[in-house]
Amino acid sequence: MKRKIAIVLFFTLFFSVLLNKQANAQCEKPEITAIRTAGSQVCTPLVEKLNFTYDTLYTDTEITLNWGDDKKTYTYNYAQILGDSATHTYLKSSCSFDAYLNSIFICADCFVISYTAKRKNCPTAFSFSTASSFVQVYNKPIVNFNYKDDADVSIDTTVLLTYNVCKLDSVHATNLGAKMTGPGCSASSEPIEWSYKGVTNPAFTFSEDYVCDSAKCDSIYIFNFPEIGKYAVSLSQENACGISSFTDTLIVRPLPLVGFETDNVYNCFPADIRFVNNSDTAILNTTWIYIANGDTTLVQNDTLVTDGQQLYLDEGEYRIVMQGKDRYCTNETDTTLIFEQLCEDLYVPNAFIPDSPDPDLNTFRPVAINLIKYRINVYDLHGKLLWTSDKLNNGAPAEGWDGTFRNAPCPQGTYVWKIDATLDDGYTAEGVAWKGQKLETDEKRTVGTISIIR
Repeated sequence: MKRKIAIVLFFTLFFSVLLNKQANAQCEKPEITAIRTAGSQVCTPLVEKLNFTYDTLYTDTEITLNWGDDKKTYTYNYAQILGDSATHTYLKSSCSFDAYLNSIFICADCFVISYTAKRKNCPTAFSFSTASSFVQVYNKPIVNFNYKDDADVSIDTTVLLTYNVCKLDSVHATNLGAKMTGPGCSASSEPIEWSYKGVTNPAFTFSEDYVCDSAKCDSIYIFNFPEIGKYAVSLSQENACGISSFTDTLIVRPLPLVGFETDNVYNCFPADIRFVNNSDTAILNTTWIYIANGDTTLVQNDTLVTDGQQLYLDEGEYRIVMQGKDRYCTNETDTTLIFEQLCEDLYVPNAFIPDSPDPDLNTFRPVAINLIKYRINVYDLHGKLLWTSDKLNNGAPAEGWDGTFRNAPCPQGTYVWKIDATLDDGYTAEGVAWKGQKLETDEKRTVGTISIIR
């Protein structure tokens, strides 16, 4: 009995091994090759095609394929493999992908196409074969720019989101194409072109080519437009994959017409000068800048178009600048006044502001030259003496009234002054008596009024 059982076990094991050997002999690896049909360097959008060739093919064979530009895998069954090919469209460049490295070869900036052929019904150890292929895909050049807003140009985009600049501005266009690519993934040496075309006046058209190296492609291009109007500004580059361009519109606005005139000009001081604004009605606001002997003494900003006015108490050279701004642009004009001598030998102001920080305004002091003797008294309207002085400094009054009496501020209002003075006439030792300040009626008086403004 034991002998029979041993014989049965022997033949069972024998036939099991024999059947396994036969099964393994039937699970041969499928011999399949995928051949690319495109060239080694191509441009997007690239339609890549793989043709399948095979020495042996089994009905349980399937191919898993990854085209390399995303994480998706695609599976092809026996019937699809018999159809001979698979296709895929590349829409992006391989320049942004890392190189594929192994012990046999290096492919920089490639998509790696990998595929696995296996038999579903066979053990893993006998089921698959793998292979890889590589594809390089390139884009057209990347071109873009914007306008640089700096001290040389005022970029105004508040109106209809259009770039507005003013005539005579230098417009800086900054190249944003940081990597102008090939073919090849390094910076291209293909030329770039800056250009503009007059939209409202096509006669104003310009273009200039550069070889795209690190100094040119990454630089700021400066445009100086010949006339006002609308311009289409373009940057373009061409490589083997085609030409790319970027265009933006820029409007060059006219400078506003700015002007003023003086209605009462003297060559002597003191002089109260009014500057009459006769600028274009499109001006929205004006700024008056008064410059005395090279120093800016006052900037007067007006939200409306107004006239300017300034009192000049001393000799010197005075520059008056008026800036006018319309909706888009600012322009300015100026004139220079020179005062060399007093209009009178003794001039008495008619008002002062004790609380003003300006020393020319916070003290009541006559302006004079060549005085030999001098006395001034200030009274209130009831005849009470508030302040007096007879001090001179090089022929001019040395002191001024600060608007106080016994260290207490006098109220705002009108006060009376009286001056007795003798002028050096250049001929006699005694000099001549001052006849008084001229009134609008040409009458002269040695008594007048002074107003305190608080």
